[in-house]
Amino acid sequence: MKKILISLFCVSLLFAVSCNPIENNEEKEPEKEYYSAKQKEALAILHGSFSYTFYGITTKLTFSQPYAKPVEVAMEDGSKTETHGKFTILYYEGSSYERLYRIHQDGKKISIYSTYNSVIVKTEVKDFQYVDANTFKWKATNDMQWDTYKRD
Repeated sequence: MKKILISLFCVSLLFAVSCNPIENNEEKEPEKEYYSAKQKEALAILHGSFSYTFYGITTKLTFSQPYAKPVEVAMEDGSKTETHGKFTILYYEGSSYERLYRIHQDGKKISIYSTYNSVIVKTEVKDFQYVDANTFKWKATNDMQWDTYKRD
C-alpha cells in the first residue's frame, strides 16, 4: 500500500510540475509582424551613418535604429501616419535637420517627414533602392539620377 501511495504521489507531483498554470492556461499570442519582408530588408540597412558626394559636396545621413514597431505621429492636417525611424541630415555647409521616415510596404519608396512641435509639416516621397548591407540609393520620383549613399 505504501508503494502505491508513493507512486501516486510521485505521479501527481510530476503532473503538477509539468503543468505550469500560467503558461498552459494562457494561449501564447503569435508575435505580431509590423513590417513586410521588403520593409524589413530596407530597414535592416538604415542604421548608422551614410554619405553621398556630388561634385565635391558631401551630404551625410545618420540613422538611429529603426523602431521595433511603427510609431504613429500627427500630420499638420490632423490626420495620422506611421513612421519607422528617424535620421539626421547634415549638409555640406553645416546645416543639420532631424527627419522621420517611413518605408512603403513594397520597400521601393521612402516618405521623409519634417516636423515642427511634434507635428508633421512637410512630406517628401523618394524612390528607394536597397543595394547591399552598406549601400542604398534614393531619388525624387521625377529625377533621373539616383543619389547613392555609402556607409561611413
